[in-house]
Amino acid sequence: MKNIGVIIYDLATEYNYTVVNGIASYFENRTDIRLVITTVKKPHSSEGFFDYQFWSSIEILKTEEMDGYIIVPNSFTNYWDFNNLTESLKEFTKKPVVSVSVPLKLPNSKTALVSFENSYNFLISHLLNKHNITKIAFFSAENTYSPEAAQRLEAFKKALKNNNLDFNPDFILPGDFTSDTASKYILNHYKSKEDIPFDAIVCANDYTAIGCMAAFEQIGVKCPKDIIIAGFDDSPIASKIHPTITTINQFIPNNGYQAAKLLDDILNDCFVSENDYCTEAFPVYRQSCGCVDSSIQTNAYIDKDGIFHGINDRPISEEYNINLASSDNINNICQLLNLADAYTSLDSLKYSINPMLRLTHINSLSVCLYKNPVELNMDDDFVLPEQAYVTSLISKSQELNIHLTDGLNKTYFNPKKYLIPDDAKKKECGIFYLMPLFMRNKNFGYMIFKYDFTLTYVVPLYSKILTHTILQCYANEQAEKVTSRLIQKTENLDFQSKTDELTSLFNRRGFLQFGASLIDLSLAAEKEGLVFFCDMDGLKKINDTYGHKIGDLAIKTQAVILQKAFRESDLIGRLSGDEFGIVAPGLKIENLKKFRERLNKISEEESKKAELPIILSISAGYEKFDSEHNNLQDLLIAADKRLYEEKLIKHGK
Repeated sequence: MKNIGVIIYDLATEYNYTVVNGIASYFENRTDIRLVITTVKKPHSSEGFFDYQFWSSIEILKTEEMDGYIIVPNSFTNYWDFNNLTESLKEFTKKPVVSVSVPLKLPNSKTALVSFENSYNFLISHLLNKHNITKIAFFSAENTYSPEAAQRLEAFKKALKNNNLDFNPDFILPGDFTSDTASKYILNHYKSKEDIPFDAIVCANDYTAIGCMAAFEQIGVKCPKDIIIAGFDDSPIASKIHPTITTINQFIPNNGYQAAKLLDDILNDCFVSENDYCTEAFPVYRQSCGCVDSSIQTNAYIDKDGIFHGINDRPISEEYNINLASSDNINNICQLLNLADAYTSLDSLKYSINPMLRLTHINSLSVCLYKNPVELNMDDDFVLPEQAYVTSLISKSQELNIHLTDGLNKTYFNPKKYLIPDDAKKKECGIFYLMPLFMRNKNFGYMIFKYDFTLTYVVPLYSKILTHTILQCYANEQAEKVTSRLIQKTENLDFQSKTDELTSLFNRRGFLQFGASLIDLSLAAEKEGLVFFCDMDGLKKINDTYGHKIGDLAIKTQAVILQKAFRESDLIGRLSGDEFGIVAPGLKIENLKKFRERLNKISEEESKKAELPIILSISAGYEKFDSEHNNLQDLLIAADKRLYEEKLIKHGK
């Protein structure tokens, strides 16, 4: 079986996921190929929170078992200088590399090209001869690092020259492929139709065209009545808005398909010529140039030969709903989030992972953790560890559902040699997605799963929810283990010095030390909670009325009540004679009413069980801890103020 990696910046834009779907469609029914797609961001980048962690996928894909790579350079060019991108990818040339549309200028690499010079010639000729337009502007993407942006501008200039039209440098508008930039430029430079010196504008892509159209509409300039607008790419959105956009179709799925075919032929030692894998772009004339009537509600267009298409196409609104699949995906995402909240450990997750996979249309899943997590800061270079182990392996087709708990049955493998251990049962063919597992600056490993490639555009979101759930469970387990070790260490080393002799709870010293540690661990696992300061009601009266022996019994019984009312994972301490402190990670303020009812019930039961002459009660103040408020001493002071307020209310009654 051959392993092929696909490297792309993200799958959030139509161009990116359409290219990937084109690549995947070529290999869809192959039983000898495992296609591994991964999204990466710029290394050492300060953009986004910990986005630099995604670059670790690059190191994972350098594994020895990979046979070749497909890279989509255009996905990076809004964010990254092309020369720096090329330099960062040069190590991949040890294996065959194919780039989509744009040559990488690397040894051992080839490109599935796109030719669009003829399409610009057709478009300019159409505007001139069909619509009698001679003043034509070009909205460029010169503010990006994209080589294709420059190529499209040059093709536009050549098309003007071929049609005997003069090039006017004042008609070149600066953009960056985004609708927002285009819209702002138009609104900043033109206030009415009289301000616009051209009659048509050709845009570097469809989103720029949409931005222009929205801005012109805002100042009362109608398309196509007052100005003709054309785009590039023929993105799905070009046929969904009104008026539909005249554009150049570079047949994006075929770009990806041809790149996959080119690499496949290279790996099979076939003779290849890049020209044989070139996609020819062609113009598509729609409503924004006036060629299709504005009343037609289908994806209708006229081709370069003047032939009308669209009679059998579905209505725009229907196509829009089908493409988004919005209700199913939104429902699945909501269910995933609900499921994610239900799990607190890997052990609890493993029994219910299959429902999550069904919601995400994932057919198999491998979770690989490094022997030791890698602490990765923004300025660090990620070094792939040489030891990792599989903690979960699920495959519907092979009926595998294996979960290896931490510390048991771990077999380490070297991820520099294999993505997952070299076991025939795990060598599934198909389309896979690779996602690094990280939380803030800690990189724990990676997840690789097989999915239905028609859902490429939602895969990153599904995978992010899954990885967050897995890491949350992992962090909770580690926090619980650390808490357990802390308690054991206390018992073995200095239990007496930090334990209250009467109640066997932590004393003030022990509570402050381990309570602070528990808060830190909880916040590291992204879990907030509450700190309580409690004071027994009427202990002095009990001592005065029944004696100190009964008073001590009351204190001991109160400790038992608190231990039963709170969870084992909560930390309880006796701070002084009748005062107690509690750190309760995960407990929410909205749950306090039910908690108070539970506490009162347990107080009544335990007071009777201890044969006390009264039913014990306790007043409690609380304060929420989070990343900004995490000092235990300060939290106890704030909780004590709330306690005082509760005491006033009780005395008032």
